[in-house]
Amino acid sequence: MNKKLLVRHVIIIAVLLSYCLILYITRINCPVRALFGYPCPTCGITRGLLSLVTFDFRGYFRYHPLALPILVAFCLGIHRNNKVLNRAVVKYYIIVTALATVLLYVYRLEVGFDF
Repeated sequence: MNKKLLVRHVIIIAVLLSYCLILYITRINCPVRALFGYPCPTCGITRGLLSLVTFDFRGYFRYHPLALPILVAFCLGIHRNNKVLNRAVVKYYIIVTALATVLLYVYRLEVGFDF
């Protein structure tokens, strides 16, 4: 692993841990919801991934059925300059995942889904 990629990983992990710590201390589940009164398009991803790890597939699909594809898109975005990955495929995967996330979000808002 090259030095730049290692630094990128350390920064991302530090930011995510800081974010989780701030949410834990303030008892805020979703900062977007706390600020604007509406859940964010990615609400439920953490709970969904935790459900998936414990093989609770019903919980995974209830919390956020796109949690795993979004995690993959995030990881691909971090490693987009990797020479093994096709940059065009990575770009389209991220775009499709983002569009699917927005469509799911709009659908959940329309049907009154309880985030």
